[in-house]
Amino acid sequence: MSQIKNHGLRLHLTNGLLIACTLISTAGCKRMQRSNQSVANTSKVVTSQKNSCLIANQNAQSIFDQSKNSIAVVNTSTGAGSAFVIHQDANHAYLITNSHVVDNQPTVQLKWINKQITQGEIISNSGGSTPQQDLAIIKTRALSGKALLFKTTKTMVGADIIAIGAPQGLNFSLTRGVVSSIRSQGDLLQIDAPINPGNSGGPVLDLSGCVVGIATFKLEDSEGLNFAISSKVASKYADQIIQNIG
Repeated sequence: MSQIKNHGLRLHLTNGLLIACTLISTAGCKRMQRSNQSVANTSKVVTSQKNSCLIANQNAQSIFDQSKNSIAVVNTSTGAGSAFVIHQDANHAYLITNSHVVDNQPTVQLKWINKQITQGEIISNSGGSTPQQDLAIIKTRALSGKALLFKTTKTMVGADIIAIGAPQGLNFSLTRGVVSSIRSQGDLLQIDAPINPGNSGGPVLDLSGCVVGIATFKLEDSEGLNFAISSKVASKYADQIIQNIG
């Protein structure tokens, strides 16, 4: 995938398809330098993705109630987005979000649904040079909720999904839709669930309550053409970072 920048838009060439997209964070489309930061920890942590994403048919309210304590609004000096817990140890929680949400900041503010505010430290930033690399990991001392599980089985076109985030500053909002298509050899999900600035980095879940993607961008001047990084890509990135902490 190659990328062209033009007047605040990002133009992505994906399998020969030219996509003009808007990153869905109030941080906007600023240039991001690739970085990969790491922070030492006194205890070794290992992701526990023993996935229990069994076939289920939960309703949206049930999934929201199970997930809301694991989701945080991310605030920086340049904008806002969303993040969610993917791992916890005795002292810290680790959240995943988009690279363009943290915008090369060393720290961010995290606001939880119980109104608690904590400081988050960026321990890894993949740089965001392509949609698949628009990922970052945040460490915080808050222990809220539980780690959300990534779906390990293939996501199918037509699957019902919900997205949770902070669109336009409306914190902890839920929207619904379906997976419209699978793009970039399964790296990206095209979804029609409404997403807006502030949704970036938030989880996209299926009816089992497991994460199938991370909301990332929408097509400029379009309706219902939104995209998420697939759980396949996000879980691989998260495992590589968290297993090497300490």
